[in-house]
This record gives sequence, structure tokens and C-alpha cells, in this order.
Amino acid sequence: MDCLLATDVQQGDEYVFSIVLSGPSKEEYPNVCYHKPMDQTKLLATMMRNISTMDMAITFGIGGGIRNIGLWVHQQILAQHPTLANLIEKLKVIEGSSSDSEFVSGVKSHHVTDYSLEGYCCLVRFIYMGEIKLDVDLDDFAIGCPPNKPFSVTCKKRPSITGLFSTTNPSTPEVQSETQKAKSCSVARTSSYSELFQLADCFAIKKLRDFCRDKIIAYLTPENALEVLFGYAYQYTDLKAAVLSLVAKNMDTMYSDDKDPFEPYADHPKCHTLLTEALQLKFKNLQS
Repeated sequence: MDCLLATDVQQGDEYVFSIVLSGPSKEEYPNVCYHKPMDQTKLLATMMRNISTMDMAITFGIGGGIRNIGLWVHQQILAQHPTLANLIEKLKVIEGSSSDSEFVSGVKSHHVTDYSLEGYCCLVRFIYMGEIKLDVDLDDFAIGCPPNKPFSVTCKKRPSITGLFSTTNPSTPEVQSETQKAKSCSVARTSSYSELFQLADCFAIKKLRDFCRDKIIAYLTPENALEVLFGYAYQYTDLKAAVLSLVAKNMDTMYSDDKDPFEPYADHPKCHTLLTEALQLKFKNLQS
């Protein structure tokens, strides 16, 4: 409500006010809806498992009589990351094939490296919600059959990222039945920082990669260092340097009781090179 004061406010020794009351102005009633929006985290969690809105599947071969299943995602959300965006664009090119991609039932498949369903679930959670959670509940994700009936996408023992180029509805009763079978037959429902690190490196998701690398380094001990080194760390310069540094500092302890800790890895193609690098680093530390 507006209050307007008259300009003539004084008569003799007394103050006299003339107050004019007016109706409400339009500005007092803005065109705003006061409905509280859904929390962004809850919204993304809902999207992450809403299979009916998704247009892309990461497919996996499942044993025990279960056919291939797919971890469904939204192309636009994955495309926030340039490496994944480039891969999605490649999948949209239907014509032609190459050594690492093929047509299966009219769907273009691009084979990627050998990681588990649980690992990809952790990756998808990070992309959608920015969370890192190694324990996996498949009910949090859109798990269904891959595109094109009758579930004939071939993974060749490797997961593949598959673009959806069909009218297959991933939420049909047939898909839901296959999904429940797949969920019930799976074994461990957890991933690891090592697997997530390698996935993040594969798709150039730096923030996730750096976080997992730091976790791996924090858990390094003289007892597990060589297992990590020969298992995968030798392929990554920064992680290899951290492991070799720990090995060099603890080499005397690791060689106690006349046991050669490198002996179990003698057949590894990088064994001689990595042992040489560790010895060089130890010698350098002694000189400094």
C-alpha cells in the first residue's frame, strides 16, 4: 500500500499531515511460482535411473545363461566430457566400419577397454552427480537390455559403448525381466580406485583421475607396491613415479630374508626396466 504525504505540512506552530491512501501497486505481486523445485542432487539421481528417457547403452556380456545387458545413459550428459563427446559423435556415423568397431544388428558398436559393470556404474555416478562411491547398488542405475531385439549385441568379452539407433524400448517387460535376472546373478557389487582411475584416464576425466590417483598413493605400502606397479601403474607416468619412489625408499626392507620381491614378476615384460629404474632412484636418493 502506498502512502503519499501532502506538501503543505505546517500551519502556524502545528504540523498538519494530509495522508492519501492508494491501492496496491502491480509490483507487489510479482509473477513468481512459489513451488519449491526438486533438489538438484535428487533430480540427477532420478535421471540416472530413468531408463525411459535414455538414448545410449554401455553393454556387457553376462554369464550364467544371461544375455547381454546395458547400462543406459543420456548422450548429452556424457558429452560434457570431450573424449566421450567425440566417441558419441563417432557412433552417430552409421556408414563404414573399422578394426575396433563393427555393426551388430544395425547398431554401431565401439569396443573399449576391459572394465566391469561396477566400474562403469561408478563412472556414471561421478558424471551425473559428482560423487565417488565404490559400493554399487544396481537399483540406482538404469540397467536393461542393449538396443535391438533379440539382445544380439556382441561384446567379445569386452564392454562396448553402443549408440541407440533403433526403436527398441528399453523399459519393456521383456527388458525388465532380463534386467532382474542379470541383477540377481551378479557377484561382487563394488569397484575399486584402481579400476576407476584407469576408466577416468581412458576417458580423460581429470578431476576423477587425480582423486583416484591420490587415493591409490595414500594406500601404498611396501607390501602392495609391486603388485600395483606391475598390475597397471607402470602404464601411467605420475602413478609409476609415486610407486617407484616408495619402492626405492623401502628396498632394503623389501629384500630382507634374502627374498627377491621382484621374482614373482620376472616374466613381466617390464620387470627388468622397472627394477633398473627403482635401483637408479635408490642410488640417487643415497647421493642426495
